[in-house]
Amino acid sequence: METTQTKVLKALKTNGRISSTKDTPEEESVIIDKLEAFGLIQNHRKYSYKPTKLFYQYSDELIATQTPIENFHIKEDNISHNTYNTTINTERIGQFAQGSGVFHFDQIKVDAIQKTFEGVLNPDQLNEIKEVINKKDGDQLFSKLKSFGSDVLANLVSGILTNPGIYS
Repeated sequence: METTQTKVLKALKTNGRISSTKDTPEEESVIIDKLEAFGLIQNHRKYSYKPTKLFYQYSDELIATQTPIENFHIKEDNISHNTYNTTINTERIGQFAQGSGVFHFDQIKVDAIQKTFEGVLNPDQLNEIKEVINKKDGDQLFSKLKSFGSDVLANLVSGILTNPGIYS
């Protein structure tokens, strides 16, 4: 008997897209969410999804074996680490991707980030940021950084991302 996942995968393969509406059965919606979470599809429009490179690599095997996506082994070296991909993959939580290398958060040197902040921000801005950091409010930190202007925020982000000394 054909699983719901297999039906969804076949529909994607045939149509090139799949939509989820309020009339979509719950079981099918769950499968669509799982396929998105594992990076096989990506949200194209509000409720429309299109296949990714991973879909084209693994769809035939998933259809043939009818293996549930959560039990299927996707090879890590085939996973694209593009910055535009906002899908959360369970194997990538807590990792930061830059180029083709993968870095874990515990490998990032906080001192290098602090030096970037000191180099970009003036002393008043730096004191304001330190106060917000001490409050441990991430939303307020981002708002404060945006309040300094888009140029300052862009310089901070680019300074952090391009600093080769940031990774241990």
